[in-house]
Amino acid sequence: MHPKRIILFFLFSLNMFGNIPVVKTPAPSRKAILKLTIVAANTLAESKFEHSLAASRLAIQYAMNRDDDYLIAQSYNIISANYEELSEVDKSIFYYKKGLTNANGTTNDTIKNALNNNLGNMYCFETNNLDQGIKYYKKAIEYSTIIADASRTYITKMNITWAYFYKGDYYKGEPYLD
Repeated sequence: MHPKRIILFFLFSLNMFGNIPVVKTPAPSRKAILKLTIVAANTLAESKFEHSLAASRLAIQYAMNRDDDYLIAQSYNIISANYEELSEVDKSIFYYKKGLTNANGTTNDTIKNALNNNLGNMYCFETNNLDQGIKYYKKAIEYSTIIADASRTYITKMNITWAYFYKGDYYKGEPYLD
């Protein structure tokens, strides 16, 4: 067969079969998506980044089908942590911010705290933008106070203290030591 005929046949086939309706399968349950995020987090802890990213992306897709901002934010948090481990700072910050956008659409202050703290860490420790990091840390403290999580509050206050001290602004950092 001529190459032109093969190409025309291929294009014709695509055109002919391109309008076949696709059956949309229902999204898995919320519980199943949560389990998928746990798998993603566990494989991240095992440094199986490819598997973790694949599980997180699948969880986001399912969560978007369910319009569940919490699950979307949780998945973005895991994706960001993967990129953070891979030292891809810009991608990590980008996905943490996407996660925070979705988290702000929820009433879950725990995920808001985690994403703000993670962004604070990225700005302070990775980009050396201490002022931006402190801004996120302060927001994280607001949420950890709301959820009454002393350990999260303590860790974030230590991070703020470190950032202020690193800047040489000891007076602003000192109150966070109390």
